[in-house]
Amino acid sequence: MIGLVAVVAFTVSIFLLSSGQYQALATGVQAVGVLVALALGVSTLRADSKDRRVDRVIAYHSQMTGGELQLARQRLIEYLLDHASGGVLPVLSWTDLRSQSKLIAYADSTESPVRDAQRLLEYFEGVWGAHNSGATEDNLLFLLLGGYVTWWDRALSEADADLSRSLHEFAAWISAMASGVPESSRVVDWQDSITRDFGALPSTEGSGQGGNGS
Repeated sequence: MIGLVAVVAFTVSIFLLSSGQYQALATGVQAVGVLVALALGVSTLRADSKDRRVDRVIAYHSQMTGGELQLARQRLIEYLLDHASGGVLPVLSWTDLRSQSKLIAYADSTESPVRDAQRLLEYFEGVWGAHNSGATEDNLLFLLLGGYVTWWDRALSEADADLSRSLHEFAAWISAMASGVPESSRVVDWQDSITRDFGALPSTEGSGQGGNGS
């Protein structure tokens, strides 16, 4: 009702204005219209940009859980299980993997542990680069990939320093994000998983919170 009265009052006032006053009013209304249009445009662009960042994270998650990367993860996990001691998985030593005895292909595949580890490290480097460029939605990235990042950061903690730098930085970011929600069931699950699979982290070690690489 109030809005209708305002419209009627505005309409009546137009007839009481001089031509100069009417022109000034029309210019003002047009300016307001432009500002409203700009505000709506900016809001739409922001929404579209966030949608693209969300879609990109979902695509990265799909890449991690399907296709060649999924196969590489499965092969490496089986390799770790085969070399477990007392139910504790070993940390992949780059030196051991590159030694003549470990560089050979898996028993039932032409692939090798080194190549699969490189695939994972290259993937994490790409995702971390996208994050640093502002191309990913941070909260979703944390939720969908946090467990994978921290689990593989532990599993590959003795990998080549240059190749694993992005993964270590990524895991440190996940750890910082997790510190804001330490009681989250998701974060607790990550911590329990890494402790179960690799044993407790030494207090001096600064890698991520733990996760699930499978």
